[in-house]
Amino acid sequence: MNRRVRRRLWLLGILLVVCTGMVSAWMGFAAWNRQRRIDTAVTEGIAAHERGDHELALRLLSYAAEHRKKDPELLLAYAGSRLRNPDPSGDRRHLESAINQYEAVLDLDPDSQPALKALFDAYLSTNRPTEAREVAGRLLEPDAEELIRLASLELDSGRPRQALEAIDRLRALDPDDGRWVMLEYELRMGMGESPEAILEAFEVHGSNEEVDLARILLLQKAGRELEARVLASRMSEQQEDFTPERLVDLRSRLEYLGLQGRRERIDSVIREAAMGDPEVACELVDLQWRAGNVVGALDTAEAAAG
Repeated sequence: MNRRVRRRLWLLGILLVVCTGMVSAWMGFAAWNRQRRIDTAVTEGIAAHERGDHELALRLLSYAAEHRKKDPELLLAYAGSRLRNPDPSGDRRHLESAINQYEAVLDLDPDSQPALKALFDAYLSTNRPTEAREVAGRLLEPDAEELIRLASLELDSGRPRQALEAIDRLRALDPDDGRWVMLEYELRMGMGESPEAILEAFEVHGSNEEVDLARILLLQKAGRELEARVLASRMSEQQEDFTPERLVDLRSRLEYLGLQGRRERIDSVIREAAMGDPEVACELVDLQWRAGNVVGALDTAEAAAG
């Protein structure tokens, strides 16, 4: 082999090494740049999700989730943003997509409470009671709203005893949350228990505004009208301790019992509260309307509107 050929082969080898190095460097740079873009998408996407910019978050996190499928924090944020970006067509693909992501989180972390809480709501929204009940059983500390929804779910599923257990948990969580009282009242009535039996069951609850308002209803249904009137009258004398919402309920009981004089005493208090509280105004308008006081309902609505 002459010198010229050897020199060309040597140059070719050098060129091959250089090209290989350049390709390797380019591939390394491309991998680094892709990872940088993924990391940036994750950081900025989660930040956008946390500040409520879910449209931007969805764009960033959908890209990141394609490349990082085993990051629970990323998948939670992605699912949350997907949930808050409904499809313009009105179908529920965004719900199903979010459910898939939350389920992927549970595959990585079966005890993830944020994923379980979100799935409970999503399953209820998509009419999947069995799945909703299963994830509810894995919630370590369900809040009041979740317990109320669980009670309704159990009742709708024909499981009244389990619904009652959910109400018991709500009462234990916050005895001052009066919603459990009427939930238990309606549940026991729906189970076919007699008013007398429910009154006996309510004895363990002691006495407070919500419990006594339910007792008035039960005494009426049990035919114990005089006792209902005595209890309602006694409660009307303690009206300064009542919230506006409970005053509306008490007003309703007084009206049905024919205690017009006592009802009129608290009307002015309720009307004054309704001027600054739209929720109280709505309850009062509804009560007046159902009682046939159309003029009063219209006057209340007009005054509350300003």
